[in-house]
Amino acid sequence: MASETATAELDLVKEDFSTGEELPTDEKPKEYVLSKTLRSLLNLLTHVLMIITVFICLVFACKSHIGIYELHIISGVIGYQFFMCQGILVLAKYNAWSIYLRRLHRIHIHWVLELVAVALVTAGGVFFILELPAHFTTLHGSFGLVALGATLLSTFLGIVAGISYMAKACAPARRWFKYIHHAISVIALLLASVSLCLAYDNPTFKIWTSRWFENDEFPVPIIMLITLLFTCLVAFEFVIALIWV
Repeated sequence: MASETATAELDLVKEDFSTGEELPTDEKPKEYVLSKTLRSLLNLLTHVLMIITVFICLVFACKSHIGIYELHIISGVIGYQFFMCQGILVLAKYNAWSIYLRRLHRIHIHWVLELVAVALVTAGGVFFILELPAHFTTLHGSFGLVALGATLLSTFLGIVAGISYMAKACAPARRWFKYIHHAISVIALLLASVSLCLAYDNPTFKIWTSRWFENDEFPVPIIMLITLLFTCLVAFEFVIALIWV
């Protein structure tokens, strides 16, 4: 009797395949694999573009002696483009180096990375103030100042959101703190990316990158595109992480 039932089920499966129609039970697994593969590939692309951006900036900053100006570049790029981005990506569901970590551990790592990023970008701003007699008179400096302010505000809201999870009385407001924290973090990251792209327009940087190509203007737009692209991918992951939680 059992073998007859199994044979009947097998015939039904064969009949479904013979019609050329997908079985309903296979739809969700296929969609899940496709989504997971796409997200994983985007995550890999994000890390590659991030490494390229950070590497170029650090090589430029360390090409000769390291002074206050070079420290401004190093601390700003490592703070925003590496630690802050990694602090966001650690919350992503398919992040390459944290995919097997528990959610609670990811949140703890997120806090550590973001606090390191805030310390570095704040130091970078101080180095900038010490280096130039006139402060924040350029678009690069103005965007950088607003990005720093948004970063500090986002950090404060993140702390408030964390405390609200421990206080039951703040339960109705905790979701709003989290939403605002995410939104301002994305704005800060995008402003920092725009500020860095404006810094690429520096004549010294153009001369340095022109050694790679005959056209002096060719490398800079490419580096700008790489920086903006991976920043948008990181911001996208942060928005997805908010929805996923």
